[in-house]
Amino acid sequence: MIHIGKKIEEVVRLKRFPIVEFARKINTTRNNVYNIFSRDSIDTELLRKISFILEVDFFKLLSDSYETAYPTETILKIAQEHPAVYSVSGAKTATSLNELIVLLQKENEQLKEHLSDKEKIISLMKKGELCK
Repeated sequence: MIHIGKKIEEVVRLKRFPIVEFARKINTTRNNVYNIFSRDSIDTELLRKISFILEVDFFKLLSDSYETAYPTETILKIAQEHPAVYSVSGAKTATSLNELIVLLQKENEQLKEHLSDKEKIISLMKKGELCK
């Protein structure tokens, strides 16, 4: 798992963001910022603020970390053990959850392809190749 406090500190330092200014922007004290840096978990509202201020999607970072740490089989096992908690649109079986995961993975791949296409178009536009 990712130590979110260390990642936040890493970004703050990479961006050379003064700690006092960062503290002011998230409405806290300098000492509390150092406390945040030491945390391995964080309140979502605070993380939203930090993500906005630092222009980094820490939720995506945590999501990617979770995906790597917990393969589909593990997620399905957890869902089977707690069907009331992990039901989606009334789907309470591992099969229906697995189907949902497969659909979401396909959609994710399509979105990645679209993003890749857009990046290629932007690159070509910057080179002036689409304007000719």
